[in-house]
Amino acid sequence: MSQVNVLSPDLTRFPAWADADRVLLELGPGDMLFIPVYWWHTVCGIDQNMSINYWWRARPANLLRHPRQTAALIAKRSVKVVKDVRGDRTSS
Repeated sequence: MSQVNVLSPDLTRFPAWADADRVLLELGPGDMLFIPVYWWHTVCGIDQNMSINYWWRARPANLLRHPRQTAALIAKRSVKVVKDVRGDRTSS
């Protein structure tokens, strides 16, 4: 989860937010929005609405396009593997 409040960003703590790319759009009835893996986003409803999320594993080739997030994911999995090998089955 992002530490940036997108409705009122603290540019002192997060100065890069001022230069971040943004897209503002409004979906109509029956519209669908696809958000690619590792894209930060926020969604706000302006009337009655329903959201359905579907998650799937990204192909390894797609992970190479997002090196920082991929490195964090690999590090997290590596810690779990080390704990499993050592017999430490506590949550990671």
